[in-house]
Amino acid sequence: MRIFIVDKFEAWGVDQLKALGEVTLEAGLKGDDLKKRLTEFNPSVIVVRSAKIPGDVIAAAPDLQLIVRAG
Repeated sequence: MRIFIVDKFEAWGVDQLKALGEVTLEAGLKGDDLKKRLTEFNPSVIVVRSAKIPGDVIAAAPDLQLIVRAG
């Protein structure tokens, strides 16, 4: 499982998610920068806290199965 975290996230939580697969934390990406990284990383899960992810950005990750809101 490939997990992409797009908001600030506690180190403890990142460590717990690493037990499930490959984790990338890149807080603060938006727009075209976020879309580019999702295309490159192609996660199956995206974790957000307050970030909003538009449909065209979601479409950049064809293997995406789940968007989770942490909080």
